[in-house]
Amino acid sequence: MLATLRLLAAATAAFSPTYTPRARPTMMAATLTEQLMAKLPPNVQTGGAGGATTYDALLRLDDAWSRLRAGELPPAKQVVFDEPTAAVETAEYDLVVAGGNIGILLATALVLRGLRVAVLEGGDLRGREQDWNASRKEVMELVEAGVLSLEELDEVIGIEFNPVRCGFQGGADVWLNDVLNVGVRPEALVRCARARFEAAGGVVLERTPLSTVRVRPGAAVLTAADGREVRARLLIDCMGQRSPIVAQVRGGAPPDGVCVVVGSCADGYPKELNTFGDAFPASASATQRTTYLFTYMGLEPERPSVMDIMEDYWRLLPRYQGVDLDDLTPERVLFGLFTSYKDSPLPVQFDRVMQIGDAGGLQSPLSFGGFGAITRHIGRLSDAVESALAADALSGGLAAAAAVL
Repeated sequence: MLATLRLLAAATAAFSPTYTPRARPTMMAATLTEQLMAKLPPNVQTGGAGGATTYDALLRLDDAWSRLRAGELPPAKQVVFDEPTAAVETAEYDLVVAGGNIGILLATALVLRGLRVAVLEGGDLRGREQDWNASRKEVMELVEAGVLSLEELDEVIGIEFNPVRCGFQGGADVWLNDVLNVGVRPEALVRCARARFEAAGGVVLERTPLSTVRVRPGAAVLTAADGREVRARLLIDCMGQRSPIVAQVRGGAPPDGVCVVVGSCADGYPKELNTFGDAFPASASATQRTTYLFTYMGLEPERPSVMDIMEDYWRLLPRYQGVDLDDLTPERVLFGLFTSYKDSPLPVQFDRVMQIGDAGGLQSPLSFGGFGAITRHIGRLSDAVESALAADALSGGLAAAAAVL
């Protein structure tokens, strides 16, 4: 976990580790968050990779963070069962990727190498509407892996810009070229990758949440919540930091810290871009922009709530971007909570199971749920998985080596 706090407002002091939000009025007046989220377009819930965006979802996240600060942790559930004396299983697939909204990228690269691949996704396999920010070089890794064509880049990359201004309180601005300089449309990216995946013989199993994994000779037997069974020589866990397999490996241990992320995509900004590390243009229009506030902290009970941080985000936004809140039209409000452990990368515990990206304990809010980790390392991951399957080297040692990617 990063040890610093990246503050949205350039002109204000950074929050200290003992940061507490400003006092809130005790009367029942609507908060800034309630007022601004009331302006959101109908059916703003995007779903897919990127998470929830409704006010009810924000309240649920705030409640989950409150419980976490109070030490209330859900008990770890056993998902993976090691059954070395069971009968030998025959695998239908060389590998199954669990967690398709990010995993479809790696799955596509691997099916193009002639492997039998399926993607298991608990919900709908689709990307969110909100852009992911990335570097063009990272997106080109997907082209080199065959996941995208050069012609599809125009559809997937919604906007490109250079340079990005990165400033630090009391220091000079630093201008960076080719760093997080494109906006990727997740909906288009996932759609294009899926089309290529299925055209190459890949199988997508949507609305099929994983229930159990039984590691047996010959294959891992994956059972979905509806009772359906799928057999694969290798399971790649791409279900992110909240993977049930990750929870089982960690044994319900509390995280060492968290990063609460809040932000919004809104229209009404001046056309002159004021990028400052956590502000990015959006592909929809020249006056639309996405801004974030990242707060890194421990789990002490006195830490601020998600709602408090969101209120401070709105309060600091006008000074940060030189706008009046009344002039902005919110399109989406964004929020999330990333847990972090000192014990990372995550130790591998099972044969035939490999964790990658956020599920491997290498999560960061800046990787956009593992997107950056997958794109940067898709070539090396594909080589490692293909070689391991060819050599039938599917013990825990393979996963331990690959997880550090």
